[in-house]
Amino acid sequence: LLVHKSQENIRQLPLKFQSAYTDFQVIKTFMIDKDFNEMAMIRELFPSSKVLLCYFHIIKKLKAYIAKLHIDIERKKKILDLSKQVIYSSDETKFNENVNSLTSLNNDYWNYFQQNWLDYIDLWARYKRKVGITLLSNTNNIIESFYRVVKKEFGRRSKLSHLGEALTRLMVLLNLKSDVQQYNFTRQELTSFTINNTNYPAFIEERRKTLT
Repeated sequence: LLVHKSQENIRQLPLKFQSAYTDFQVIKTFMIDKDFNEMAMIRELFPSSKVLLCYFHIIKKLKAYIAKLHIDIERKKKILDLSKQVIYSSDETKFNENVNSLTSLNNDYWNYFQQNWLDYIDLWARYKRKVGITLLSNTNNIIESFYRVVKKEFGRRSKLSHLGEALTRLMVLLNLKSDVQQYNFTRQELTSFTINNTNYPAFIEERRKTLT
C-alpha cells in the first residue's frame, strides 16, 4: 500500500482518518513533505485546511540536489546557506533580495530551484506562512524527533543490563526526576515487566501521559 504512492492508495489513509476523527473540519493545517498526490488529496478531502511543506524535508531535498553539483564543497555550503536564508526570510523584501543573490551562485541549481520551488512559495516561504497555525513547529517530524531520542538511548542496549535501565535514562534525559524515583520503586515490584502486578498498568499509563 505504501510503496506505490498512487492517489488510489494514498486516498485510503485520509478517508480512514475522517471516519475515525469526525471533527476533521476544525483542522487548520496539514504539514507534509513535497508529495503532489498527497497534497492534492488533502486539498480535496479537507478543503477548509491549509497545506504547508515541512522545512526538514525541503532542506533535505535541497541538500540532495546540491550534493550532485560538480562544484567544490565550500560553494555547496554557500548555496545551502543562502537557500535557507530564502526559506526563513522574514518579509517579502528580504525574500526577494535572497532569491536575487541565489541566481548568481550556480546556473544549474538556480534552474532547479526556480522550476521546482518558486511556484509554491505560499507553502514554504516563512514570511508567507508565519500567520498560519503550526503550533510553533515548521516540520512534520515532531513525533519522529521524540522517537530519535528513544532510539538513541535504546541503541546503547549492549551497555545496558536491562530495558528498564534504558527507560530510566530516557526519563532522566527528560528531567523527570521524580518519575525516575517512582519508576525505580515500581520496578522492584515487577517480575519481568509482568502486567499482573497491580502497580504496573497505572504507572505505565502515567508515564505515557507524561511523555506525550
